[in-house]
Amino acid sequence: MSEIIADDGRRDQPAFERFRATSVEVPELLRALGGRYPRQVVIVSIGDLVLDVRIVPQGPLQPDDDTPATITIGGGGQAANFCAWTAALGEPARLVTRVGDDESGRRLVADIESRGVEVRAVWSAEPTGAIAVLVGPDGHRTMATQRGASVGLNPDDLQEAWFADARLLHVPAYSLFLEPIASATRAAIRVVRESEGCSPWICRRRPGCARSVPREWPMCWRA
Repeated sequence: MSEIIADDGRRDQPAFERFRATSVEVPELLRALGGRYPRQVVIVSIGDLVLDVRIVPQGPLQPDDDTPATITIGGGGQAANFCAWTAALGEPARLVTRVGDDESGRRLVADIESRGVEVRAVWSAEPTGAIAVLVGPDGHRTMATQRGASVGLNPDDLQEAWFADARLLHVPAYSLFLEPIASATRAAIRVVRESEGCSPWICRRRPGCARSVPREWPMCWRA
């Protein structure tokens, strides 16, 4: 899954390296940390690692008919993408996630580990999550999401050692909107705070996200 071959034989970008805001968020975040911590900080993200199916139709979709399209399959999820970019920039990255004990989950974990990300995965009987991304002619994306195992992460699944050495905890907004992963995320924040780490909130630029941030939570940077 580390490389996608397009229909025309062109080698596409690796699955975890082609994604949207994450490529901007990571350099901005590391610049914001400059002077507060040494260069080598342990960056942990808690959240989703999912199968990503990207569909780019070659023309208008026709009801009850086939439409030629370029379809790529790889890894996705805000937390996973953030860790992949962090590792690509030479920083130690750790992903705490929950995936299905299935072929998709095992391949996704192996793929992101091969990119230098340390993975602490909780294996579940539920299927690995998946996202289908339909890209329109104007580049706008429409997403259909099956979160699957990822949102089932709960506080009892976590080990304090996964967070005790973190100097930065990346929290995708999705990790705080659904239970039980929201409770697991709050537990992780408490561990990082007690170990004198930094607990920022990295929020996607979507309407309503900023209003959902609990004011009592510590932040050292916000997107």
